[in-house]
Amino acid sequence: MTSMTSTQLAHQNAARIFLAEVGPVLADITCPDGAVRVVVDPDATAVRVEVTSGDPDGPAAEAVRRTRIHQSGARLTVVVPPTPPTAFTGVSSGVVVASGNVRIDGLTFTNHGGGIVVSGSAGAEVLVVLPAGSSVTYTGASGSIRTAGVLAGLTARTTSGSVAAETVGRMNTESSSGSITAGTVTERVDISASSGSIKIGDYRGADARIRTTSGSITLTASPAARGRITARAVSGSVRLCGTAGRDDLVVRASAVSGTVRTTPRGPPVTATAKMGDFFAAVESRQHAWPAGQKDLHWHLLFDQRLVHEALFAPYRTLTGQPGLEPVPARWAHCTILHGGPVDQYRDGEIDAITERVAKEVRDSPAFDLVFDRPTIGTVAVECAARPGAPARHLWEIAAQADAEITGFRFPRIPFVYYPHLSLAYGTAHPVRPDRRELKAMLADLPGGPVTLRATRLALVAQSHDRRHITWTPLAEIPLQ
Repeated sequence: MTSMTSTQLAHQNAARIFLAEVGPVLADITCPDGAVRVVVDPDATAVRVEVTSGDPDGPAAEAVRRTRIHQSGARLTVVVPPTPPTAFTGVSSGVVVASGNVRIDGLTFTNHGGGIVVSGSAGAEVLVVLPAGSSVTYTGASGSIRTAGVLAGLTARTTSGSVAAETVGRMNTESSSGSITAGTVTERVDISASSGSIKIGDYRGADARIRTTSGSITLTASPAARGRITARAVSGSVRLCGTAGRDDLVVRASAVSGTVRTTPRGPPVTATAKMGDFFAAVESRQHAWPAGQKDLHWHLLFDQRLVHEALFAPYRTLTGQPGLEPVPARWAHCTILHGGPVDQYRDGEIDAITERVAKEVRDSPAFDLVFDRPTIGTVAVECAARPGAPARHLWEIAAQADAEITGFRFPRIPFVYYPHLSLAYGTAHPVRPDRRELKAMLADLPGGPVTLRATRLALVAQSHDRRHITWTPLAEIPLQ
């Protein structure tokens, strides 16, 4: 059995990290009211579990400290206890409850006449990185689970939390009132819910059974789907796309007092095909980065001339489209870590962080990053880089130094790291580029992978004006 040891588990303030070298595993995760993110990394050679809290002294921090993590053979167990409840009565700005309860991010707002009583907690954040071929069993209450990558199997039981899977082979989920979504299901799916929406974007399996009382069901069957599809609702709606007229499918769809629709093709493309506004996204996220605010950033910086000639110039036709703001070569960067607002660091903290990072990377060699052709994301055009390990090592050093010296006052951004370089950002332009058209344009442009050598790690005070990202240099650490 592999359990928490000094070499495998780091436990400091409101963060716990567990590492164990192993192949595919069954991860059994219990997290009643926190946010769980599972990432399947085909290149991973070890299981990694991080349990963190943005508040080192709050109720969620106590849940982090009481978390149990252990591994026995190919079974990984993570048990995060319920977050100790908090409650207060008074005026809550921005929350109006006429009657009953309102639940937001793990907190329950109740109107008791004399004021709003808030109980519960937002909970801990759990990151689990698994090797390819792994499966997950999840038990939650008001928390949520999101998976990225290809998961062999997902079994989830939740009360009012949400379940979202990117790609999964086998999916078995029960929920009372949370939403359930899956991008792709390749084998089979069995979902039962009382209310809430159920959506399967690309079903390719041989057995689908979906039941709801008052929720909605939307399933799109790909040409690879076969076998039986059963979708039943009592008072909800059922919509099956790509199933009508198929001899290779046995479809049973019904609703007692709701609606049923089956169509031969999938639903029409909606606004999600449009490029979003990158700057609006960072300004509206939980840990917002508003225009003009200088945040501490660690970057890898490269030769500007080479970046312009080899990486930026070949794609200017693409990045110059209306609604996209090209990144000038002088501001090209590969982000390592996004820290907190510069003015919220206490005296001496930035110097201490810089000294710690410089000491830790003193013997780190310079390395090459191979940047692939661009991809069209939802809010940016970016080039992913490989190998990820050298840059990820720097991310771990910088993140650990920032967290330990500041007492975990700032969230870890990004929470999951991969090296990339953005060529253009989506903006608030009246014209929003069609991502499908951008992909078609990209297919006709020349250009291949570009190798850039990382020779320096830079610390900067970075801000944006909703069009460009710029910074003021603070320190630079050479890579030998």
